[in-house]
Amino acid sequence: MHTPADRILFQLKTRGPAETLALAQALGISRQAALQHLERLVADGLICHSEVRRGVGRPRRVWALTDKAQA
Repeated sequence: MHTPADRILFQLKTRGPAETLALAQALGISRQAALQHLERLVADGLICHSEVRRGVGRPRRVWALTDKAQA
């Protein structure tokens, strides 16, 4: 069985960069659970994020694979 982290990596590899909520919904987990997995993947150097502004409010994080994860 694949872990949520493996499934996140697969989503980012096959569908490209994504926001936290979209990843959580694709995996059927809460936003907070997705964030925990995402932060672990950042610590492992497998993903990174950029901030994207969409209108008013906080910028949203968009997650993407690093070169290390692409290899």
